Amino acid sequence: MARFYSDKELRGATVYDRLGLAYGILRGTRVEGGTLLLEVMIRASGRVVDVDSLRRKLGIHEASVEELVAEARRRGIGIPYRRLEGEVEMLKGLVPVSEVWVADYSEELGMGVVLLSTPREARYRGLPGEAGRPRLAPLDMVRGKPVVSVERGLLGLVEGYVIGPGEPGLRAVRGLGEEGYVNWLRFMNTLKRMDRELYEGLAGIYDPLRHTTLPLGELDRVKPMLSREVLDLLEGFIVYRPRKGGFADIPWSKVLALGDAVVVE
Repeated sequence: MARFYSDKELRGATVYDRLGLAYGILRGTRVEGGTLLLEVMIRASGRVVDVDSLRRKLGIHEASVEELVAEARRRGIGIPYRRLEGEVEMLKGLVPVSEVWVADYSEELGMGVVLLSTPREARYRGLPGEAGRPRLAPLDMVRGKPVVSVERGLLGLVEGYVIGPGEPGLRAVRGLGEEGYVNWLRFMNTLKRMDRELYEGLAGIYDPLRHTTLPLGELDRVKPMLSREVLDLLEGFIVYRPRKGGFADIPWSKVLALGDAVVVE
């Protein structure tokens, strides 16, 4: 059964469209014409739509940024821009709750998301509203992005790729960062044959006979002592493991869209 949230519980949640493109931030709700509407805001800085000028061009006095841009495109009117010195918050659009595909909040991540069933942001940017299933992207382009399932809600943040039967997948974790340890005893035994002096120095910090494993969080204490060659060697003795906060592995064939968020089945 789907869970329901008050606007206070989801206030500040990022709103994404069905292509995973960030549309704005949920600030609250209002009722108009018997319909519950989501008030979605944007924080704008730098080069932004000149709302006042666009209103004068269109002869429209009460409208959101999205409505003004859509009407200007419909009439073939150029959209004016202006440059801001600081940052302002403005109403981007009013979204009927009927367009909400997923609404979820994660205590572990301390964040909420709203996924829309429509390509609102794509239309706002003048992009096609539909796209085929995405191709695999470099990890640095997907790491840290929210993973939102249309069936299970907010699964976590992308940590990396995983290997499965016949295809790759994504691992979504409830928080980022590596968890695991160094097989310190084996590493040090190998290092002893390569550089006895470095071995003695490291053993004075972490005796491998007393500390057979080393948490990844402790590596920063010894990294300044290691050359690139030794760091490469060390990587081969690191054992990674799933985070205690929980994770979900999603086959790539279940990925529906890859934008500012990853949308999966």
